[in-house]
Amino acid sequence: MLEVVSCVVQFILEYHVSIHTFGCIFFLCTRKLLTF
Repeated sequence: MLEVVSCVVQFILEYHVSIHTFGCIFFLCTRKLLTF
């Protein structure tokens, strides 16, 4: 049971980090387009 919980937590953390990174890249791209 503990292994499943740790696996889910790790998955959530990695998913959150990937979403955050994608958001930053998207924000930078849109800002470049607006300023361009």
